[in-house]
Amino acid sequence: MQAMKRGPLVLGRSVLVNPGDDPPDEWLNVHRVIASDISNAITLNSVDANDTRSFLRQCWINRKPLVIEISDMEALSGKCNDHVSDWKDKFDKKNLLFYITENAINALDSQDYRWWAMGRGIDLGGLQNGLNQTGDLTKSDGSIIWLDGGPFNLKSLKSESGIPVVPRVNLRQGKLTPRKRFRKLMLDLILNNLEP
Repeated sequence: MQAMKRGPLVLGRSVLVNPGDDPPDEWLNVHRVIASDISNAITLNSVDANDTRSFLRQCWINRKPLVIEISDMEALSGKCNDHVSDWKDKFDKKNLLFYITENAINALDSQDYRWWAMGRGIDLGGLQNGLNQTGDLTKSDGSIIWLDGGPFNLKSLKSESGIPVVPRVNLRQGKLTPRKRFRKLMLDLILNNLEP
């Protein structure tokens, strides 16, 4: 895939880079988490490791973009599966890699950027837009969309500059459709929860 853009700031996309590499220009002034902190967060049971795990989780939830150094993605994946008995929050252990990668462009290979959401969008029939074009993808009907890998949040999923945002949950379900308008979403929620 070609280089990818950060997109609207409200989407809070992070970027994965190799240790010491400069991030893509759009992430130049973004907080950087170094590879050893990531590794320690996975393998150690210390106050600093717990703080790093909590920080990464909160950044994903609050859509705070980061530049995240990853020295070895495969080794990181393997470490995430190791049993660390003293973690207080098992949800964080199980999902640390998720917090790091779900809403992050993988720029470890500067010639071949990757992001699961872009790959999924292309698999679902979208065409990746160029860096000078607005939006992430153009659907087969010609409409332009942004993709989202962050938490479901109505504020961040509203249209950006008139371009709808496809939420992570829709992409995971194989749908290249933006979220419904807020009133329609609320009405659907109410009607679906009424007792017959």
